Amino acid sequence: MIEDHTEYSLLETEFYIMALLYPGLPVCGRVFPSFMNQDLVYVGRLDVGKVDLNINVFHFSYSTGKSLMQERNMITFLKKTNRIRPRHEKVFSILKGDEFWNSLKLYLVSPSSLSTGQEVKKSIFNLFQTLFTSFSMSYKIFYEMKLNYKMVLSSLLTMMLKTENIQPGIQSAGYIRVLTKNKIYMSKFKQGMMDYLETKQREVDFIAFLFQMGTK
Repeated sequence: MIEDHTEYSLLETEFYIMALLYPGLPVCGRVFPSFMNQDLVYVGRLDVGKVDLNINVFHFSYSTGKSLMQERNMITFLKKTNRIRPRHEKVFSILKGDEFWNSLKLYLVSPSSLSTGQEVKKSIFNLFQTLFTSFSMSYKIFYEMKLNYKMVLSSLLTMMLKTENIQPGIQSAGYIRVLTKNKIYMSKFKQGMMDYLETKQREVDFIAFLFQMGTK
């Protein structure tokens, strides 16, 4: 059986990613090894007549097509092959560069390496409660989350925006209470975001943002 993924392409120097996507399978490129009698990953043009129908061939393009090593394309491929959970897709969508690939490697080996959606929501909510009152508490919560700081910042921004659109009857009383309490800090939050965006936006800069929010 041939599983067609030729809309995605790889270069020979990128074949290593297949060790994570298809662990244990050999990866061959450019010339199909017709002598192979086991499942394999093949990258390149394929003459179907040379394929043993008793094996599985996971077929990708070589150099032409959408690069699988582009973050957005990789997320689309993971969705197509049912390798990523919807709640985790949101996490990967805001990661970039080394953070994306390092997190992906861990995720492919163990999906549980990313916190579940409910754990994430609870941790973010706890951080949001202390954001403007105690840097020591907010830093402790952030440190214990073990979540990517860019995802945390994005979530905090979303919650701050909700302070301007409180919805009784839809949001819980406890949630509304925290939104109402933090609404008065909107100008402080906006200034903190502007200051953060002028930095190199590293994790240390995010911690500085937490300090700015948590001190008077």
